[in-house]
Amino acid sequence: MGRALITISKADNPPMRLPLGADARFVIQNKLNEIQREFDEWKELELSTVADDADPTFLAKLSGSVVRT
Repeated sequence: MGRALITISKADNPPMRLPLGADARFVIQNKLNEIQREFDEWKELELSTVADDADPTFLAKLSGSVVRT
């Protein structure tokens, strides 16, 4: 773990989160898969709530504008 922390400390763009170890990666990957399945399952209902006058390019305009803190 020490080597991993040193590598991260020298990185130009270090990760905000980095699961260390196969067990951490396994648990997180399974949770991400579960979230993705649920996200896909409810997509139609989610998108049905978009306002009729919504700008379809709105999200594209936001791309890259989120600031990491």
